[in-house]
Amino acid sequence: MPKAVRYDEFGGIDVLQLEEVERPVPGTGRSSYG
Repeated sequence: MPKAVRYDEFGGIDVLQLEEVERPVPGTGRSSYG
């Protein structure tokens, strides 16, 4: 599962969180790779 760095408030690097996220589904006429 892919991961993303997210934050819920402004601040330094201490507010950053590494979270697992769902892989995005491409829309009609689009493609995804990776």
